[in-house]
Amino acid sequence: MARVLNSIWVPLLLCGMGLGTVVAQEAAAPELTRLFPAGAPRGATTSIEFKGKYQANSVQVWSSQSGLTWTKAEGENQFKVVVNEEAELGTAFVRLVDVGGASEVFPFVIGQHPELTEVEPNDLSKQPHVISALPVTINGVLQNGGDVDHFQFSLRAGQRLVAFVDAERFIRSVVDATLQLLTTDGHVIVQNLDYRGLDPQVVWVADRDLDVVLRVFGFPAAPDSTISLGGGEKFLYRLSVSTGEVVEAIEPLALMADQPWRYHRRGWNLPTTEATLEASANLAEQEVTLSWPNTLGWLKVPIVRHPSLLAREVRLTENRLANEADARKALSLPCTITGNLQEPRQIDNFVVRAPADKKWRVHLEARDLGYSGDAVVEVLQLNDGQRVHRQDDQGDRLDPEWTWAPTEGVYQFRVFDLHGQSGPQRWYRLTWTEDVPEVKLSVANSSFRGQVGEAIEIPVTIDRSQGYGADLEFGLHGLAVASDAAITLEPSRSLASDDTSKQVTLRVTCASAYSGPVQLRAWASNQPAQPVSVLHKETNLETFWLTAQTRSTE
Repeated sequence: MARVLNSIWVPLLLCGMGLGTVVAQEAAAPELTRLFPAGAPRGATTSIEFKGKYQANSVQVWSSQSGLTWTKAEGENQFKVVVNEEAELGTAFVRLVDVGGASEVFPFVIGQHPELTEVEPNDLSKQPHVISALPVTINGVLQNGGDVDHFQFSLRAGQRLVAFVDAERFIRSVVDATLQLLTTDGHVIVQNLDYRGLDPQVVWVADRDLDVVLRVFGFPAAPDSTISLGGGEKFLYRLSVSTGEVVEAIEPLALMADQPWRYHRRGWNLPTTEATLEASANLAEQEVTLSWPNTLGWLKVPIVRHPSLLAREVRLTENRLANEADARKALSLPCTITGNLQEPRQIDNFVVRAPADKKWRVHLEARDLGYSGDAVVEVLQLNDGQRVHRQDDQGDRLDPEWTWAPTEGVYQFRVFDLHGQSGPQRWYRLTWTEDVPEVKLSVANSSFRGQVGEAIEIPVTIDRSQGYGADLEFGLHGLAVASDAAITLEPSRSLASDDTSKQVTLRVTCASAYSGPVQLRAWASNQPAQPVSVLHKETNLETFWLTAQTRSTE
């Protein structure tokens, strides 16, 4: 995720804070309750409603990503955003800021195809919002309980329609959406409730020239006592529709840092004889974003420094117990395997060789990548087929992940769906990496406020894994001031041997009024050149908003 400040507005904000050291009344932080539409395409200027409570003449927009330029527009709660052609695809985060502080951050999706906002009334299948051009992303909201939205499209015989809703995954909406494809007289052709988590998708091939209607409705994502359709100002969704190329995956789903990046696209309406594609990016990055002209869909793919393999090339040719002959071709660790459970009750079997005295982090990603299914991983001994481990859910996540500490030898790994389900897009990425001591630092809030000259407390949660025993020291970074002397952090340490090993409260003091960005980093006392960023627990942002105001006087 890009973490670049919008350099256009920062100096303006700081100049606006030179209004004296004493004010008659402390400024309240902006409050933001809704952002709509929750996305915009590259190369376009789009009007966005920031609904909430704030001072419209002084508030500005902060973005976690470069390439977005925001200005105040005419109309209540209205702003305009210009998205650069080179802006990174995916989810950015935005917030409102002023001298009083910052609102909560809201997700904002940067797309690559035309977008529009639904036009009401469209509650009936015979009175739909007619869409004339594809591909398109439609930004909608289920305004109230019982609201149902309809959109009409024209298809030619043989065209495959792909339509999917983003509500839960990228924009974190409160709706559990359902998507139906109808004839114009209201007959349901196909429907889907959950494809990517709670978000639905339908795929259908037209058997003749005809008009069809897509219907969107939903229930609260967090179950409550009601049994009726849900609705409200936060029941947002983004409906993407295409009859052209749609990419859902690539093979492999991890690219190797030390080899040319070659891959094949997988999805819908793709050429049956498409040549191998190539990609390039900065090798210093940990992931690369792949997109393609005139194609719906983009992918963020990790860059790995170990073998990245295809399941269809390295799995056993049939579902059976491995033998000594298989052991001679066992895979070496670490490695990553890309697979797809596309056949009914398919089981992928892999044989791996575990060296002595090493622990491994085994992680299968499927739901986290936006693919359906409930994957299970089993580990068998080679000599007798006895199961030594089975991993299904990991906490509240459906993707298996665990630390594996095997004795030296050869083992068989089995990957399958818990319910025996299969399909053309049930992709997974299975990775073994050496499990080394690690520390993760997080905070619950994305902004912090206090008074000039008084300590502002920032509680930091410290997650030490695999015996991470280093003492940590903390520092401030990313301040939008000329001198760090204006903002100081009390000497703070997390000692592995006492209560501060799991949590520490940082105390930041501002010598004068400040409302701006700040980053928090920690480093092991014996490794100051390898800092670890403190992240916002919910969004993984490393930039927080710090506000210190002069205490009000009468």
